[in-house]
Amino acid sequence: MPFLLQSSPESFGLGSTADRGAARVLLPPSAMPSKQNQTETDVSDQGAESNAPLGVLIFDFDGTLAETLEEALRIANDLAPKYGFPTMDGEKVERLRGLRTRQVIREIGIRPRLIPKFLAEVKAELRRRVEHIKLVRGIPSNLEKLRKQGVCMGILTSNSRDNVEAILERAKLSGYFAFLETGSPLFGKARLLRKILRSHLAGLRERGVPVIYVGDETRDIEAARKVGIKTAAVCWGANNRQALESMEPDYLLDHPAELAELVAAAP
Repeated sequence: MPFLLQSSPESFGLGSTADRGAARVLLPPSAMPSKQNQTETDVSDQGAESNAPLGVLIFDFDGTLAETLEEALRIANDLAPKYGFPTMDGEKVERLRGLRTRQVIREIGIRPRLIPKFLAEVKAELRRRVEHIKLVRGIPSNLEKLRKQGVCMGILTSNSRDNVEAILERAKLSGYFAFLETGSPLFGKARLLRKILRSHLAGLRERGVPVIYVGDETRDIEAARKVGIKTAAVCWGANNRQALESMEPDYLLDHPAELAELVAAAP
């Protein structure tokens, strides 16, 4: 029996927490367990070996699954005078796509101490514009292929939970993901990846189920490498192929159709 992602939370062994940034099952509020019963448990608590998923793909969200980058750029340019950095035109953005994350920050010119406040304001404004944000072309159909293959999928993102859930709900994809970890600091994804591996995927890893983090930035590759899991870099997001290739990810994807081949390719 394949590991189907639209099963009940009990079939995953997953509960939910109310804390901001904590992993949770994406279910309608009426189906969520009460706060008294919310726990962090292993997504692999399935019992029989035959119920194990074919593999686990942990996705970044912005630029990887959703086309948020163009809207985020508009917001950043609107906020530029407030935070003391120059606005960015298309030529500069294309140049930034070839740089690693820390280089991008230096090039933009925002003071490091202002970054958390700036990112919080960008997320809040994205929430007000969420109706304009769509998923990357080809992502919905290929997520459906992965679901039918029996692949377990989750999300780890720096974006806010409200934004991610709203976009997924509009795309009718909420039930496809077993866990959602949000609010990651700019360079804090490794810590949250460790949390996911420990709290939700420990049993699967012991059974040899491959786990791959899929992202569009050099920092995604860095985070996955720190925790010892494979990385798949997608070339349709924030960083371009040259920047991603320089990080030597395990897999480099040019089109969402290649996602369906990832788990089969993993040893």
